[in-house]
Amino acid sequence: MRPVRKSDSSPPPLQEFADTDVMDITGQVNRGVFDEAAVGSGGTVETDFGDGTLQTIVLDGDVGDWVTTGRPDATGTPETRECRVLVDPDGVERDLAFSVSWKWYSGAPMTIGASDYGVLTLIAVGSSESDVWAKWEGT
Repeated sequence: MRPVRKSDSSPPPLQEFADTDVMDITGQVNRGVFDEAAVGSGGTVETDFGDGTLQTIVLDGDVGDWVTTGRPDATGTPETRECRVLVDPDGVERDLAFSVSWKWYSGAPMTIGASDYGVLTLIAVGSSESDVWAKWEGT
């Protein structure tokens, strides 16, 4: 067996830009969807993975349950889906509850403070609610 020899070709040179040049990155940035919703006291929040990679919610009451829709399924949706939800408590401390089926790779919060904000990251690796992984980051 002969050893495989790496190519001696060097990478292409970097393109230099003058201060006045503009680089077109159209189509290279995932802007996501900003889907602002509200929930009444003790209501259920439903995050749809099909609504985009970045969503916002302004809570107008405590959250009784948080569930997802638009997870991958056998009809050809991608193998995994991910979204981040920016959570605004609207100036009032709120109680939070999440699907008991989710798997957390950080602790699930019980409340969000009146002046705090949170980011809930959700990753669906299958078609059921128990295939959702969650992470909370808050101020």
